[in-house]
Amino acid sequence: MAVIPLYFGLAVGLLCSFAVVRAVYRITFHPLAKFPGPKLAGMSSLYQAWFDLRSSTSYIKQFHAFHKRYGPIVRITPNQLHIFDMAAYNEIFKIGTRYARHQDNYNQEAADGFFNVLDPKAAKPWRDAYQPYFAKAAIIRLEPLIHDRIKKFLSVLDAASSTGTAVDLSRGYRSLTSDVVTSYMFADKGFETLDAEGFQSPTLVALEEFFEFTQWAMYFPSFMGWLTRQLQKLTKEQTEKFMPALAATNWITKQCGVKVKKILREGGSGSSFPTVFDAWAKPSEKRGFTPTLKQLTADAFTFHGAGTDTTAHALTTATWGLINNKESLEKLREELKGAIPAPHSEQLVSSSMLENLPYLVSQERQASSEGHCADVLVQRAVVKEALRMSMGVPGRMGRVVPEGGAVLCQQQIPAGVGITSVCYCYHYDPAHFPSPNEFRPDRWLGPDSQQLENRLIAFSRGPRSCIGINLAYAELYLNLGYVFRKFDLEPFETTAWDMEWKDNFVVTTKGHLRVTLRGASDDEEE
Repeated sequence: MAVIPLYFGLAVGLLCSFAVVRAVYRITFHPLAKFPGPKLAGMSSLYQAWFDLRSSTSYIKQFHAFHKRYGPIVRITPNQLHIFDMAAYNEIFKIGTRYARHQDNYNQEAADGFFNVLDPKAAKPWRDAYQPYFAKAAIIRLEPLIHDRIKKFLSVLDAASSTGTAVDLSRGYRSLTSDVVTSYMFADKGFETLDAEGFQSPTLVALEEFFEFTQWAMYFPSFMGWLTRQLQKLTKEQTEKFMPALAATNWITKQCGVKVKKILREGGSGSSFPTVFDAWAKPSEKRGFTPTLKQLTADAFTFHGAGTDTTAHALTTATWGLINNKESLEKLREELKGAIPAPHSEQLVSSSMLENLPYLVSQERQASSEGHCADVLVQRAVVKEALRMSMGVPGRMGRVVPEGGAVLCQQQIPAGVGITSVCYCYHYDPAHFPSPNEFRPDRWLGPDSQQLENRLIAFSRGPRSCIGINLAYAELYLNLGYVFRKFDLEPFETTAWDMEWKDNFVVTTKGHLRVTLRGASDDEEE
């Protein structure tokens, strides 16, 4: 019997020796050993896990301190560098880039569509098929679908206003953006999450838990993939009882599959406004391939997730920011009174009209000192500040240094190395955005506004930038315009602590934004 403890002790000793030897190798002979950074970060990925797998913090929030100490390139894991330099960012994410997506950051089984295609050249024809349906002209053409969902959302707020009922706007915005993006994809009423009492759609409530697992999936992809496959063997009832987050993703995936299959079977959505999956509904000689139903279902799942949480969080951020910045709120409302003279009309104004508002979305620069009038620059003051603070995807969207290596920040980086350049560092850089944790729309109206614009990367850049940018802007314009034109909002049992955020691939907050509403005091129709 003494043999078992002996073998166990030997195994433990070998593992410890391996860990020590590997750590020494990584900080002395590893190809990235020459790059500065915390020694523990260079030794083991457990260093970043210590931050990311706790509920109270995120690893990316340490990066400003790293760069202040070590310079523009920092080794953040044994095999990955973080680069904080705008010129380098623009090189990595430019049109025609040779930097492919890094497999470690794009390995979700639920994203089996073009989102997971690593090579930008391979992804291009896939993306090109969707692109016309997300163009600005297409968004304007499909605005009746968007208006229909927004009017339903506003009707719920009207009812809450008349009864004095508190509203969970975090979930309200998520319900709205979920229904908008699914209506937009399938030319129907979407998943109808706005019908849920108090915006408490069981699917969206359960789906919130899904993001708590994203960091675990990144650190332990093989195990989490295996675990997911085992859990899929549970019955529907067992899954709903013990794993509501998985049940929610299963339901959304199934609904996406049903709707995509119907569009393909019928040769199109049948709508007078052709929409996203009409792109694949009819054969085309110009296309060299057609994705499978499984791949298109994965695309629909990804579009839903990307179009729901990021836009909803931007709306929540703007609303919380305006509630706590009365001066900015008053400036915005003065503009909205002229742009939306009849806020209770069944006919909503177009998002293209709201694009031209100086404070909500744009500003005309003053005449220069020489007396010449400068160009009109689109600043989108409130919306820009909301996008800056909400960030979309705040953290690591890894890329791989191409064959032949690269020179970034005057330093040679070997081919095959994983690099990243997180949005959070640029958007919360105090050198360009003083008091970055404060909601200050006026910062986008100053003489350096164009320089700030160049550092706004909420939708990423280059060939893999967010395809839904125009849809997101339309939702932001219309929702912020009508919510603040129609209502006075006050926070209800919501504090700054509730709005503190964590990087779970998308931003998740500790709590929810709950408000009470009443008809706007300056509403001319009242």
